[in-house]
Amino acid sequence: FKTVTKQGYTIFENSGAKSRIYFEGILDFLSFLMIYPEQELLHDYCILNTVNNLKMTFENLPFSRGTDQIQIIGFLDRDTAGDKATELLRNKSGMHGSKFYDYRTTFKGKDLNDYLLGNYKD
Repeated sequence: FKTVTKQGYTIFENSGAKSRIYFEGILDFLSFLMIYPEQELLHDYCILNTVNNLKMTFENLPFSRGTDQIQIIGFLDRDTAGDKATELLRNKSGMHGSKFYDYRTTFKGKDLNDYLLGNYKD
């Protein structure tokens, strides 16, 4: 079963967070919380619902909080669309002076949900 919560993206902000993690879908976000429960309140989270919504976030989400730059972390899918979105996020982060981290290499499978469920081939 696959659905989206609404058109656009969803943002969860945690007061004082100095990083924002981008996910392609809600199931990847929930998988992240299952794998890393201790991280829940340490970051802001952006669920894109589709990588096509990434550009929309650039108009509405700042790359800084006060005088501090926000670190940008990508947990996007390991496919062609995810590759393009990751490169766009990397470039846009750099233009704003934010550090970018691509965490797609830290798990096996197409996305975090596949990894959590063990639905991947070595």
